[in-house]
Amino acid sequence: MCCVCVWQALIDSRGHDPLTILLSQLGGWPVLMGDEWAESTFDLETTVARLRLYGSRALVNMWVGVDDRHSDVHVIAVSLLNF
Repeated sequence: MCCVCVWQALIDSRGHDPLTILLSQLGGWPVLMGDEWAESTFDLETTVARLRLYGSRALVNMWVGVDDRHSDVHVIAVSLLNF
């Protein structure tokens, strides 16, 4: 059995549980939690910091750049990664 097949079998056997657990640890996701998700307890800064533990570009890419409209101003740019 090839390496890719072994990984695919492992992924298939685990299903969506690892992602559900990760999302829960990151503060949840309104799409999955519905009314149980509380915006008042969600902290984006903490969530981004936790995501960084999984790699420098886990789900979200962030960088400091120059504002396109004002070259003397710096901005924090955030983008979702395309998979």
